[in-house]
Formats: sequence, C-alpha cells, structure tokens
Amino acid sequence: MSKTTNDQSSLAEQDDDSNTSSSSVVIDASDILPSYNHEKIANSVVEQFFYELKTHDDGTKSAKCLLCHSIVKQSTTSTYNYGRHVYRKHMKETNKWKLALDSKKSNKSTKQSTVQQSFGQRGRLSLDNITEEHLLIVLVNQKYGAHNPRQLELHKMIVQDLIIELGLPLYIVDHPAFLRAMNTIDPKFTVLSRRTLCREAIPSALEQVMIKVKQACSDAKFVALTLDTWSDRRMRTFIAITMHTIANNDDSFQDYLLTFQPLSGSHTGDNLRRQLEDAMANFNIEDKVVRIVTDNASNNLKAFDELVIPGFEVYFEPEDDEDEHDDETENDEREEKDEQNNMNDQEERLRIPCFSHTLQLTVGDGLKECGNAKPALAKVATIAKLSHKSTLFAEHLQRENISIPLPVKTRWNSQHHTICKVLEISLTLLNDLLRNVGRADLVLTARDIIILQEFASIFALFAEATTRTQIENSASISLVAPSVLSIYYDLEHEQANCKYLGSLCRTLIISLHERFGGLLERCEVFADSNMKIKKRSTSDLYKDDIYLIAPFLDGRFKLKWVVASNLSESTKERTTNIIKALLFKAALQLHGTTNNTSDCIIESSITECSTTDDDGMSNLPNFKRKRLFSGYEGQKTPMQKKRSCVSESIENEISMFEKELLDDTRLIFLKKDSYPYLHRLATRVLCVPATSAPVERVFSSSGILMRPHRSRLSKNMLSILTLLKCNRKLL
Repeated sequence: MSKTTNDQSSLAEQDDDSNTSSSSVVIDASDILPSYNHEKIANSVVEQFFYELKTHDDGTKSAKCLLCHSIVKQSTTSTYNYGRHVYRKHMKETNKWKLALDSKKSNKSTKQSTVQQSFGQRGRLSLDNITEEHLLIVLVNQKYGAHNPRQLELHKMIVQDLIIELGLPLYIVDHPAFLRAMNTIDPKFTVLSRRTLCREAIPSALEQVMIKVKQACSDAKFVALTLDTWSDRRMRTFIAITMHTIANNDDSFQDYLLTFQPLSGSHTGDNLRRQLEDAMANFNIEDKVVRIVTDNASNNLKAFDELVIPGFEVYFEPEDDEDEHDDETENDEREEKDEQNNMNDQEERLRIPCFSHTLQLTVGDGLKECGNAKPALAKVATIAKLSHKSTLFAEHLQRENISIPLPVKTRWNSQHHTICKVLEISLTLLNDLLRNVGRADLVLTARDIIILQEFASIFALFAEATTRTQIENSASISLVAPSVLSIYYDLEHEQANCKYLGSLCRTLIISLHERFGGLLERCEVFADSNMKIKKRSTSDLYKDDIYLIAPFLDGRFKLKWVVASNLSESTKERTTNIIKALLFKAALQLHGTTNNTSDCIIESSITECSTTDDDGMSNLPNFKRKRLFSGYEGQKTPMQKKRSCVSESIENEISMFEKELLDDTRLIFLKKDSYPYLHRLATRVLCVPATSAPVERVFSSSGILMRPHRSRLSKNMLSILTLLKCNRKLL
C-alpha cells in the first residue's frame, strides 16, 4: 500500500484543492530545446520531466515539458497539472520512470522485496535497461480507469451500501484504515474522495432516485400521504411527507419518501399546508390523493412521546436514584387543544387522524386512573431494571433460561410487554430468585399478581392493535373499525369481571367515546347517560366512510367483524346494510369517474379456494391468550354466484365477495378478475395507512444518520441522505 501511495504522490502530488486548479498547454517555438535525460531518476515528476519553472505576476506558475516542450500552467501551489500532463501525454516514459524510481527506493530499504529481485535480477534498474516485461508489470498494477466495470462496481458499493444503507460517516472515504482495507480488497481500485462523494456521487444518486419516485407517482392511480415534522439534535426542524400506493402491475403495497426538507419559520397550519401543496404539485398527484394522515395536533406528540405506565417511572430514573420511590400520582390532566390545521376545504375532507396516536391518548387517559395498581407495577419495573443492572440476578435468570425484555420509555406497549413476560415466570421461582439476591422487598404477593393480570388483560388488545396497525406495506386502515369495536366490548367484559381495576375499564370506555365517538356512533354504540363525555377533536373525523368500507375489502374481515360482535341483531343488520350501501355508492362513483358508459356486461367465474391461516401479525406473549378478532377470524361462509350490468354487477360482487371462502387480506387482489369494481375500489381505499408510523420511521432513520458524533452534518446533506436511505430500494 505504501508503495502505491508513494507512486501516486510522486506522480500527481494532488491536494484537496486540485479540482479548482486550471491548466493550459502552449507549444514553444524555441529553436534550441533541452533534451530528456534517460539516465536521470529524479524523486518528483517536476524534476524528472520539466524545466524552466516560472512564477508569474498573477500568482500562476508554469513549466516546460522536456518530452514535448509544451508549457504547462498551474494556478495553485500543487503540482497536479504537471503530473496529469505527463501521465496522459507520455505514459510509456512515465511508467519507466516510476519503475526505476521504485527500484532506487527499494535498494535503500530491506523491508520489502525489490522490483529487480522479483525478476531474479541483482543489478539496479535504470531507464535504459527497463524492458517490455517490466512495463507489463507496471501496466498490470495500474489503477482502473474511471469507466472500468470493476471501478464502477466498487464505487457503487461504497455509496449505496456503506454510506446510504449502513449510514457510515462521509469522512470514511478519506480515512487511512478504510483506504488500506479497500487496497486489500482490490489494489487497482481508486477510492473516491469525500469531495467527489459529496459533490458528485450523492447528488447523482439522489437525482436517479427522484426520477424513479416521480415515475411511481405518475404510474399510481391513487395515493395516500402521511405528514409530520421532526427536530434533530441541533433543533433544526424538518418536514417529511411519505406517499403510499398499490402498484398496478402486482397489487403490492408501495411507499416512498417524497420530501424531507428543512422547515423554516413557525410550524403553523398555513406553513405546513404550503409545504404539502408544493409537494403535491411537484409530483403531480393533486388529483390522486385519497387521504392525508397526520397527527391531531403538535401538542399530542408530547402526550405520547413519554407515555409511561404508572410505577415504571422507577425504571427510567437515573442510577443514583434507584432506591428512591415516588408514590405520588400525577393528577394534573394535560389540556388537549383542538388545534385547527388551517387546511383548505378539500384537504380538510381528506385528512384523517393517526389511529395509533389516538389509541395511545386513550391509553394515557386510562393510566391516570390506575393509582391502586401502581405499587405492583413499580415492583415489576424494579425487577426488570434489576435484571439489567444486577449481574447476580441476571446470572440466576440466565440459568433458568428466563429473559425480561427492556422497556422503552417512548413505547408504552413495550412496558406492557415487560409486565406480560414477568407474569409468565413461575411466581415461586421468581420470588425465590429475588430473595437469593437480597431483594425480598420486590417479592410479588397474590394481590399483586391479580392486579398485574387484570392490568395486562385490560391493555392486551390495545397493545395488539398498536402493533398490527403499524406493520409496513400492509392493509392497515381496515383494522381500525374492527379493533375499536373489539376493544370496546372487551373493556365492558373486563369491567364486569375485574376485582381491583374496574374503574380503569370505565375510564377507558369513556375515553373511547370521547376520541372514537364518530365511529362508535355509526355502529350504534352509544355512551350511558350517566357518563360525562367530553367530545375530542378526533371524534368526528372517525365518522369517515373509509373506516366502514375498508374492512369489507379486507379478506380477513368482510362483514364478520360486525356479525360476530356483541351488537344486537337488529343493529348488526342495520350496520351491515349501511356498509353495503356505502360500498355500492363508492364503487359506482369510482366507476363513473373513469368510464362514461353506464352499462356493460361482465361475466366471470368464481372458483372455490381453500382457507389459509391468518397472516400471523400478532405474536404478543400472553399468559391469558386473548386476540382482537378471535371470534371470527378463520370462519367459513357459503358462497353464491351471478351478476349482469354495472349496478347489478357491483351488488353481486358485494354479495359474492362476502361469502368467499378464502380468509386472506389479499383476497380482493388475488381475484381481481372476478371482482373488477371492488378491486378498483380496494386499490383506492386500502392504500391508506391507518397511522403516521411510516413518516415516523423516516425520522428514526434520520436520527440514526444524525448521531452525536455527526452533529455537524449540514441540513442539506442530512435531507439528501435521509431521502436516499428511505428510498434505497430504488437505487
């Protein structure tokens, strides 16, 4: 490596400002010209190949080439232009000089074999006795050209895999250790400089990606957007907008990051709206947007960013406060502002709230009312902390093949998961282990276990719904209505059976009415007259037809989520009729927007398919296994056939799809030829994500790029790297 580096430096003597240098070549008409000395072996390219070095009044320098007598000018203090001239114009002489210089240097060192030793020679090489064989060796060891396939392959690997995919710092391409590693991989490969990486390679990759994103926007028939803002470690604010669609060719769920750019000024609705309008205009998707998923309000972010289960505060305390316990319950309720987004009428109709945020706000309402469970919860939190802080306790758990997961402060469901894992451990074994490490104060009593079991059971469906609706590239909007209805009736059941936490169930039921009231009312689920309901800003937004239409188009649900619920029989009939009417209206309207004919004959045959298992998205550990849709997932229903013209065809499609045997979320896509109208409606409805989790994943990726030791990363470069990382599938 050192030999290659020396050759390069002696040949070009480049510096960081080499790209700013300029050169020009002028032929000198002098009659008496000095000749090139073939015996001379100088240590630098200037001494070997140039004469008459001059410094001009304007600061530039020049020298004449001994081989062609051209004047080479140099505007900087480097000798880059001189080396470039002889390498391009006189390559044979340059290679001879390099080989002779290497021989000269190697004779002074015993650390490595000399060039002549590798040829079995004892004498010193000079410019005169260098043969074609010697030159062949030099040519074999030459660097790849700029357009060599291997050079391009390794160049692509560095940019796409190391810088973008792994998020390695930009300066790595100039780091000596990295250069040594790449030389070991392929000595003929030339690593690009940081300057080239930042000014050419990364911008070029971004241009390629954005061309493909715009093409995806052009190809999409319907799109949904998620929007949110984020601040990095230096408190610089960025706005991110993601696009979601269902591909025309294979009906796969696709998502793209459209924009991630610095946001200047206040984060008002007007400012966000302008950014949204600019993005939609830039990608030409104004007429394709189905829904826009956003947070309800910026202050809500704080409400769930650190949603901690009571008693778990001890887990997140600093280590020196480990033995201090704060038994006070925070009773001050955050005031939720009904913040207006100031969007225009069309955008307001398009906007729906993030389901997981609304669900977590409901959880937060309940956590304020479970003070009697706090002592038991605090024990679990301390046990979990002990398993990660005490070597002795950790060894005991390891011998018993027990692990307690690490709760995360910003994810309440991770804390719920920790409680469930502790409950899965044998009570006798756990208490014995605690006594063995001198923590008898953490021994769980029978009362503690009952409270913990009730607590875990109450929030089990909340946790599962949070997890399932945030899965990437899947139908999630169809989960909202079935989840809310399942959670509601499960809470009523828990309230009737809980020994200690009945009041918690009542608080959660009230919160569901306050935050999901619009959806519950459409299912004819009304609050008791003795409940004090404070209507929240999200309530009416959940009246959107999309929440009733989407489950039917998902093969897992169809109408089973209504039929298998605890609604009265008359309510079930009315609700299913409403859903069918909404489906018919939506499909007919969608057909009218793209087809001027009102009648067409459609013939199709529907074949019976075997039932498949549920996609297995729910894997929550549960001591008391309980699932959102366990009452009807996997059920089979008989099927019928027949249809004739557009309106009748839509009605018959609805009737026959309801009775399909296949229980698969992609059923409507698998049988799109049999259900053309419903399939088109499904591509419009199911592309909408239920949550803003996709845009939050963008912020997670950006946060990884903006690690503490990279805090000097510019806003523009952070924006570019985030766009590339989140759209890396397009590279």
